[in-house]
Amino acid sequence: MLMNKNAIEGKVIFLTGAGSGIGRATALKLSKLGARLALSDLNIESCRETAKQCAGGPHQVTLLNVSEYKRCIETIKDAIGYFGRIDHVFNCAGINPTARDLVDCSEDYFDKLVAVNLKGVYNVTKATIPYLRSGSAIVNVSSICGIHPHKQMAIYCATKYAIIGFSKSMALELGPKGIRVNVVAPGYIETPTNASVVAGEEALKKTVEQVALGRMGKAGEVADVVAFLMGDESRYMNGSVVEVNGELRSRAKKGRSQHGFTGREQYTKVLLCFSVIVQNIHFVSIWFSVNNNPVLGCGCHNSKEAYQNLEGSLMNRRKVQTAQLIPASQMRKETSTPALPTFSLSLLISISSH
Repeated sequence: MLMNKNAIEGKVIFLTGAGSGIGRATALKLSKLGARLALSDLNIESCRETAKQCAGGPHQVTLLNVSEYKRCIETIKDAIGYFGRIDHVFNCAGINPTARDLVDCSEDYFDKLVAVNLKGVYNVTKATIPYLRSGSAIVNVSSICGIHPHKQMAIYCATKYAIIGFSKSMALELGPKGIRVNVVAPGYIETPTNASVVAGEEALKKTVEQVALGRMGKAGEVADVVAFLMGDESRYMNGSVVEVNGELRSRAKKGRSQHGFTGREQYTKVLLCFSVIVQNIHFVSIWFSVNNNPVLGCGCHNSKEAYQNLEGSLMNRRKVQTAQLIPASQMRKETSTPALPTFSLSLLISISSH
């Protein structure tokens, strides 16, 4: 990923959760690119250690509990007083849960996860908006758990799903002002907060087996994406969710239509899958369902021209049918269908469940 250092050099960036893991790695990355950093964390000593490891400077270090809105306002004002402005924001503060059934989750446990993971993003974003201007960027940290569910992590998943919804809404709200809001969604990354999740050799092995690249990610690899989302190279990205997960095998086996995509994006992926599967068949029958409720179907000839007219066909022909989707890779193995389609399909459609 090429970075224009001049796009970050001299920028003032406010970071939460800077004491360890992805937060620290991002601070180190941005400092190497010449940024001046307002570093905050609930663990002030760890945050100071991050500042020591950062290049350039000066950098500011502040104790911050992101769940306290008044404290967020004070911290932002301190950063403004120290640097004179804030250009970008990185909301990285968060806590990981221990896997447990919902019936074993106390109200205090729920409140803590929501207060830090979700309200913290709200607090810092709201407190910084008055000081941001055209060209500013906000990057929020979600998770693979914010894209598809994980067993015994209902509350954590809820907070990470919510961050994506919050960020996309803020992208619409702030976009007209020239302020971009994007999300990075890390997978299994080697960080202190994930240490308990993959504790033990067997747990690590099972985790790695889920990743197509065959390893856990590095915090620095997420930091590279964050820096990109703050730079000029991503100037037309707004409301985007960038997954950094090495690609999860478990999702591929189940079919992407079940995880990771909603609304128009989901059906675009489905159509792409079918364009690969059925390229050597003369007539295609395509069916869609929403939450297992059949809503719409369409048939068309398997040609570039027919697919270009597919949007009109879909909107005019609504049949109550459904079908099980099979991953393209599986279908290719069973039918010896070539791996690449004969044409490219890029068609966005909206589907009504009425």
